[in-house]
Amino acid sequence: MTNTGNRDGLIEFAAQSPPRSGPLTAGQRYMWDIIADLSPHDEHLNLQQVLEVPPGRTLDAVRTALRRLIETHESMRTAFTVDAEGEPVQRVVPRGTVPLRVVEAGDRPTAGVAESVSEESAARRFDLAVDLPVRISVVCQAGRPTHVVLAMSHLVADRWGTRVLLEQLSERLADEAASPVSEAWQPLDQVAYEASPDGIAQRARAADFLRSRLRDFPERLFPVERHAPQPERYWAGWLRSAAVDPASQALAGRWGVSASAVLLAAAFHTLHRLTGVTEFGLAMRTFNRFQIRTQQAVGHFAQDIPVLLRDPVRPLEAVARDAQMELRNTMRCTHFWPPELVRIKDEVVAERGYALSVDAAVNHAASPTSTAPPSAETVQALRGAEAPGPRFEWVMKRREEKITFLLSADAAGLSLLADTTHLRPEHIEEYLYALESQLLDHVSGSVDQAKTGRA
Repeated sequence: MTNTGNRDGLIEFAAQSPPRSGPLTAGQRYMWDIIADLSPHDEHLNLQQVLEVPPGRTLDAVRTALRRLIETHESMRTAFTVDAEGEPVQRVVPRGTVPLRVVEAGDRPTAGVAESVSEESAARRFDLAVDLPVRISVVCQAGRPTHVVLAMSHLVADRWGTRVLLEQLSERLADEAASPVSEAWQPLDQVAYEASPDGIAQRARAADFLRSRLRDFPERLFPVERHAPQPERYWAGWLRSAAVDPASQALAGRWGVSASAVLLAAAFHTLHRLTGVTEFGLAMRTFNRFQIRTQQAVGHFAQDIPVLLRDPVRPLEAVARDAQMELRNTMRCTHFWPPELVRIKDEVVAERGYALSVDAAVNHAASPTSTAPPSAETVQALRGAEAPGPRFEWVMKRREEKITFLLSADAAGLSLLADTTHLRPEHIEEYLYALESQLLDHVSGSVDQAKTGRA
């Protein structure tokens, strides 16, 4: 990307804390293992965020806001290495510099320049043993900052932590006198908790639950490969939809369950209709933020917890109630130790005499709920108010992946990464549209609950 008038520099930080190091938290180890498994092709796991800068802010003011953010959150200035036994360790750097790339947009639209910079910055993997796990850019027009662009290793934060990070940066950009965050809970604080008697007891409870749940798991989501693989076997498609998230919330309020339970049930129903799958064994992303001290922490706490749904030939509401019970059970499995999960899987395989693969996952970044769920009229209005242009697009094709089915949902829409030997590309697109329609039709009451779920 060619830029003119760039004024690259450094963000110098000096936190008021001594150097410290230690093992990884359970959540960090979960993400570390995924990155290590995909290395050196793990760049697609990087996080990328673009934040508008309020008018009137100078480059120095933006640099100061970023410096304070880095000083507050240790995960932004942590290096990751391995010890003599090959175990990962983290080392917090109290003082140092982070490169700051300054991109002058000239007469180009600044939002488009920021998006290009974001894609470019996140497309390169991090050398976690050498580099700090963040890349920061500022887009300017005529010398005035318009956007901050962050590219980060997923070890810095999960989706929850990323939202916290952006909220705090937004506050500091809006008000240079904003009070700093006091006594932020850091990953190494979480390490100390997990090594405490309470943390050890929690880990033991999680192991017991995992062992019990995996004994009931199907061998795999799709019993057989149904199609010849594409040259690039794994395809990911995205469906833009402003109505899916409110529809999940509306049904959740109507049925007395969570929006995530509604999404899980609808995902199972839709997959059964397209493929005949009758058991939905998957890993559900859980943020592990049940303690007040972790609510504003920036770090990777999230883990995927095994969830099992059966019997899709029932009304969606009934399946959603089962899903709610499964999600409540995941609270018993918080902060499990990932290497222990590997050992438990091996135990279960030895007991059962056949393989076990948790090769499907659902990631629901639910929007904060209001005091009242959206009305059916509100949801239907959103359904008909989509912006012009294509709603579906392909966002990724890869030769190798470690998962067969990954459904993600947030306020912007739905995405599905799937193995094309089980879901051909046209079926991936069909699945996303069918999932959206099922949710919206249930909100409008145009579905006969007594017949839903039948293939």
